[in-house]
Amino acid sequence: MKNFIPSQGERCVLELWVTPEFCGMRLDKFLVKCLPHYSRVFIQNVLEAGYVESPLGILSKKHQSMKVSLGTLFRIEIPQSQPSVLKPIAMNLEILYEDEDIMVINKPAGQVVHPSMGHREDSLVHGLLAHCQDQLSHLGGLQRPGIVHRLDQFTSGVLLVAKHDVAHHHLSTQFAQRSVYKTYWAIVYGAPVPPLGRIEVNIGRDPRQPLRMSVSLTKGKYSITRYRTKMRSQCGKYSFLECFPETGRTHQIRVHLSHLGHGIVGDQVYSRSHKDLPRQGLHAYQLSFVHPITFHPLCITRELPEDMMTFLHHYF
Repeated sequence: MKNFIPSQGERCVLELWVTPEFCGMRLDKFLVKCLPHYSRVFIQNVLEAGYVESPLGILSKKHQSMKVSLGTLFRIEIPQSQPSVLKPIAMNLEILYEDEDIMVINKPAGQVVHPSMGHREDSLVHGLLAHCQDQLSHLGGLQRPGIVHRLDQFTSGVLLVAKHDVAHHHLSTQFAQRSVYKTYWAIVYGAPVPPLGRIEVNIGRDPRQPLRMSVSLTKGKYSITRYRTKMRSQCGKYSFLECFPETGRTHQIRVHLSHLGHGIVGDQVYSRSHKDLPRQGLHAYQLSFVHPITFHPLCITRELPEDMMTFLHHYF
């Protein structure tokens, strides 16, 4: 079942036997291994939609952690690609790079990446649909066409978009293998000691506030962020950091810097607001990766936006 990619609109049913090397593996991991051109999110969506069948019957997302047994036959229906139900809305996108396979854009602070509560028709996805005329990958689901990774609403900077499923798969693999190199710039309170360091902790949902993430000693996912101090303010109240996240957990840099005792200026969730910077001072400056089709290395950068630059000029 190697290298199978159905064409746009094609329906197919695959049969997968559990061979000795997969015996005892989780179902979702087994499916990802056998269907390497599909992301884990896509596999979870297929399970949730009832497209996976075994001798036990139709399986669902709750079965994703079940252990597969030697000789078991699984039948998987790969659904037809469906047109997006989202409405394309013309937006003024700042495009940093574009070809027939991918786009790299500068996401402004304040804009959400995909539809969510309160942002049903003004997400970045709506603008991408208008620009690309619905020629975006569907591996992330109908609500997230083209989205390979994301930035928080109030974080600005470089964002990578896939125009078709093959590009999406290769890019997702690079993110999963930690071969995409990301550089962020952050303005924080205080001065980290040492000025150059590495943060390694587990991050998980805060049990008391589900919309927040928190550091945990026993639960959550392992996460790493390296940082170095670029500048310190004249008044000593702020520092300008360069951050290199080696993993990609939700709110990772924001949580890590808060845990360090040097929260990001303007971060109203993990730090505190600031009158001169009404959003969190975090910017995705650089993204380095391999082009998913040509395999040429790419390095895309976007300098600081005006609001963060103004803050630096005033305090540093």
